[in-house]
Amino acid sequence: MSPFIQHMIVGAIVGLCLVVVARRFLPGPSRRLQARLAALLMRGPRALHGLGRRLEPPAPAASCGSGCSNCASCPLKTTGRSAHERKKGQLVR
Repeated sequence: MSPFIQHMIVGAIVGLCLVVVARRFLPGPSRRLQARLAALLMRGPRALHGLGRRLEPPAPAASCGSGCSNCASCPLKTTGRSAHERKKGQLVR
């Protein structure tokens, strides 16, 4: 194998690792960059709209801090324990 092809393969692996590390340790900026790229593709040629739709970041999931109050597993203000914990009678950590 020629040295040029080896360097291209190593560069692709290093680039992929950089993307994975950035998504793991910088989720906010990574999500914003992904949304910008998706929007750019959606404004571009019609052939790239499908790729833009696939790159759109997913909507953030509701969690205990979001205030959705539809899963009843968030801690209650009166007892400090969730409904799930009260049913089982034990604390889940």
